[in-house]
Amino acid sequence: MTGFWAWFHDGWEIIGSLGSAAAAVIAVLLATHARDDRKIAEAERDEARRAQRSAEQAEVRRDHERQARQVAVWIDTDEPIVWESCAEGASEIPDSFLNITNYSGHPIFTVGPGETLRPEDGGPSSIGPMSPILPPGESLRFNLGKVFAGGEDPTVPLWFYRDLAGATWTRDHTGALCSLPVDAPSSDGSPDPLP
Repeated sequence: MTGFWAWFHDGWEIIGSLGSAAAAVIAVLLATHARDDRKIAEAERDEARRAQRSAEQAEVRRDHERQARQVAVWIDTDEPIVWESCAEGASEIPDSFLNITNYSGHPIFTVGPGETLRPEDGGPSSIGPMSPILPPGESLRFNLGKVFAGGEDPTVPLWFYRDLAGATWTRDHTGALCSLPVDAPSSDGSPDPLP
């Protein structure tokens, strides 16, 4: 019987060793799987944070632009007054006017006419006097002094203004809205056209 018990005892030691080895392998596999799950969870969390940050930035941009988008700019022309000049025999050509109306519920500030060459040619520059404030529902008009030629004309008339938050904007007669950095240079190389 001694041999049987020795064999029985050795069998249990072998089974115990195999069980311990299997447990170690399972523990390593579970640890690796848990580490991979953590990495995946961290990547998903990081992606969710980036998406949330992006959504918050988009909302801030929309809030930032809300007042600026409620400002309208357009060009119109006075009706021509036809008259015959004794010396020249020609009719008077009407001037074009650059108009701005503040449809927002808040005033806009440091409002002034400007123009820019096409974007590839340079930044905007001021072309007329600044008005310190344009209350809600009010308009300004600036005589461009010529008939605006549109597509053939290399300059684009626009209005500069600051919103309630202090951001500087331009809006041209086509409705294009552009936010200017605080230190935006004008086409003539001078700093921000708004004082």
